[in-house]
Amino acid sequence: MTRSTLASRVGATLALASSLFLAACGGAPAEVAAPEGGAKPAERARDAHQIASELVGGRIGGLLHVERLRGHPLGKRLLGLGELRELLEGSDLDPLVDLERVYVTGPSASERRAIVFAEHKLDDARVDRAVEQLVEKSKPRGQLVLGRPYPVVRVQRGDGSGLVAFLPPRFVVVVPEDLEAKIDDFASTGGLPGPEGDEAASIVAWQPSDSLRAHGAPPVPASVAVARARVILQSGGGALLRAEGDSASPEQAELDAAALQASIDRATTVQLGFVRMKVFRTIPFRSEESRVLTEVDLSASELSQLLGLAEMAMRR
Repeated sequence: MTRSTLASRVGATLALASSLFLAACGGAPAEVAAPEGGAKPAERARDAHQIASELVGGRIGGLLHVERLRGHPLGKRLLGLGELRELLEGSDLDPLVDLERVYVTGPSASERRAIVFAEHKLDDARVDRAVEQLVEKSKPRGQLVLGRPYPVVRVQRGDGSGLVAFLPPRFVVVVPEDLEAKIDDFASTGGLPGPEGDEAASIVAWQPSDSLRAHGAPPVPASVAVARARVILQSGGGALLRAEGDSASPEQAELDAAALQASIDRATTVQLGFVRMKVFRTIPFRSEESRVLTEVDLSASELSQLLGLAEMAMRR
């Protein structure tokens, strides 16, 4: 996979945006329509996120509800990043239009390894066309993997390669080449969980002091074991970010809150000659029992500014 994977770029962007632009990926399964006989079929578990994380050793997992991101500036910025865009380049599949939900997971924000699982809206004809385009546009030319009951394409982008598989009923998964034999693990899934509330994106990070360590990302204290957050879109292009981390104790949580606030301040301060200038307002963190919490309401311009700072940092 190319170095600028969706996992690493989204991880770094979200980390810079609020230090813990993270959240639990979950939700109630969608209802399945009953057949004419009245008997309801067995409902497939919406556990694709769990399968992907187990296969790749994921310690960061991000779930995007694309149907909520459409029409908001954040949607185009997030879905225009990284591996999914790069591997689907050359096909007429538009992630913002043709996908419903996307889950990305990898071991850390600084590693190249990642899995992308998405639910799509393509009919069979468009899937066939997308497969043909992926084969043609890969450099060198892609290869259709034979012997599969569904289309699997080996594609090359930059200095790495990966596999894009279209599984029934309407799933697409991107995996590292060495996980080719594991694609069938997704055959029994019912897809991804729906939102738990009004969030449009959510991410969870385990051992965030290590898994979120990346160029341009503020450091997270080692005493924070798990970090979670939700992103709620606001009218006018802004977003409300709610994040929390599990610390070791109430006393440690108080220390971690101060450390995270200072970490964000340093990440949003630039050196201009002999002068250090803060380019973004302070994001306050507080402790509550053994948790570290923050909630920040970002305007459209502030959200764009933070994403721009993250993208600039990742290009260094």
